[in-house]
Amino acid sequence: TIFEPPVASFTIQDATGCDSLEVNLINTSTGDYPLASYEWTIDQDLVSVDMNAVTHIDQTGTFSVELYVEDVNGCYDTAYASDMIQIFPAPDPLIEVSDTVISAPADIRLRASTPSHPYSLTSIQWTNSQGFATQGVNASMNFNQSGVYDISLLMTDENGCTGGHSIQVEALDAPQPQFNVDQRFGCAPASLAFQDLTDPADSITVWYWDFGNGEASDLPNPIITYQEDGIYPVSLTVTSRGLCEATLRQNAYIQLRHPEANFTIEPPVVCPGEEVLFLNTSQSDTTLATARWDLGDGIQITALTPVQSYPNPGNYSPMLWVEDILGCRDSIQLQNGITIIEDIEPEPIEIQRVTVRSAFEIEVYFQSFAN
Repeated sequence: TIFEPPVASFTIQDATGCDSLEVNLINTSTGDYPLASYEWTIDQDLVSVDMNAVTHIDQTGTFSVELYVEDVNGCYDTAYASDMIQIFPAPDPLIEVSDTVISAPADIRLRASTPSHPYSLTSIQWTNSQGFATQGVNASMNFNQSGVYDISLLMTDENGCTGGHSIQVEALDAPQPQFNVDQRFGCAPASLAFQDLTDPADSITVWYWDFGNGEASDLPNPIITYQEDGIYPVSLTVTSRGLCEATLRQNAYIQLRHPEANFTIEPPVVCPGEEVLFLNTSQSDTTLATARWDLGDGIQITALTPVQSYPNPGNYSPMLWVEDILGCRDSIQLQNGITIIEDIEPEPIEIQRVTVRSAFEIEVYFQSFAN
């Protein structure tokens, strides 16, 4: 008995796609007798023995499909479709960005590319997590506040294939530099310890100090010695993560000056036994803690405004030492600042005549016995 063979045929649902594709192979074979077996091959690779097959292709290109059917009588037929399936490559976008860490507010520049993609692009769309959207190869976005922002790129080509890529941009607030020093006032030489108090401290990567005396430092907490008295400005420039920079300058921040010892004598010329007042006129930026005197006669006292008398004629050179509450000192000596004149008894005289001129004035005529 000669049996009529079956007629193999099939259709394919979703025969084109992008990057990868799930293919539905639908058997439409016919015959006078029931079909007993099926073999589906794609590019000569067996993919299924079911009547209808679902297979996944995860590579791009064109693919041929063949179906072999056999009935219960052992009669068979083959259906073949060349290049029936086509899977196109999807765009593989790249994002070029001017900066991924910025100091808010700031703009960033973006550029899209898809190297070696063989098909023309029909759409290039940018979006970010702020809700901003734009199109084109080049884009610019502005970020006014600190935060971490997502930027997405979606490309579509002439085959309808899409590809996306995303990056993150971090916008930082500019740092707020602050600093202090263990002692702003005093006298040279002074070794001072500076401390960075910038907020947020953990974001600072670069420090630059200018101490106003020709010295600088890149340490966060430097120690600097001032060799001379003076009034010095101090500035600190900080950079966070190598990008955001801010400067704080404090004018007249360091003030170093010794006290200036000085005093006056009233009166500077007296007779033996008469009192002399010493008035301390020393100047200091801080409070004077001590004043010590040597009054020129071997006596040392610590009174603020001493009073002294000298029994013997001669010249005396008093000296004053002062010290402020910071331990800064100065001294001054007035050479021959005090003169004690000799007490000499005058020669006898003979009064010749006295004339009363008024209630406030008289006239006296006299001569010395020596003459």
